Amino acid sequence: DLLIKDNPLLNDISGLSAITSINRNLEISNNDSLLNLNGLNNLSTINYGYLSIMDNALLTQVDALQNLTSVGILGNVEGVLIVNNTALTSLNGLGAMATLKGSLTIRNNPALVDLSALNITSYPIAASGGFYLENNDSLLNLTGMFMQSINGQIQVLGNDLLQAIDFTIANPSVVSSLLIDNNLALQSLSGLGTVTQINGSFGGFRVINNDSLQNLNGLN
Repeated sequence: DLLIKDNPLLNDISGLSAITSINRNLEISNNDSLLNLNGLNNLSTINYGYLSIMDNALLTQVDALQNLTSVGILGNVEGVLIVNNTALTSLNGLGAMATLKGSLTIRNNPALVDLSALNITSYPIAASGGFYLENNDSLLNLTGMFMQSINGQIQVLGNDLLQAIDFTIANPSVVSSLLIDNNLALQSLSGLGTVTQINGSFGGFRVINNDSLQNLNGLN
């Protein structure tokens, strides 16, 4: 594991520049002075664990992860967790991450406006987990985001300005649940057309309290 946690004055991790691979987990959390991840520029794989970036109050971007291509191992529940980073505006640094074996959780990032860099091409998202997009208050849409398929849960909850679930899921996907709740500005479900079956094992199909949603077009 590589754990960088609870360092309130840490503002420079450039001393990690020789790291190219991590065999368990990478966790970066509760570093209140950290502005960027410069120093992880040569990291290419997280082989058996997860990537967690959580509770870093001043972190604005993750561009230093631009060479990270693969996270996780078959059977992972955790995969990538981007949670409670109040200044983070985009995930552009994760654009090379083609392989994700585990869940993708993006939660409580109030300044996040762009997920278009995400391009997960080589493995289904989360046979044992899911895609969780929750309480990202500045996110307007999911335009440009690409996933090969999703085999777990899809939860889109409490994203106040989100107008469209318009990512691309390339292949027909059987999901365990589809939950779309409390997205006040949501008007379009156009990205969900390749969800062909909901097996109901984790909550079924729920569309609740989306005040601007007029139809379910896109659920083909």
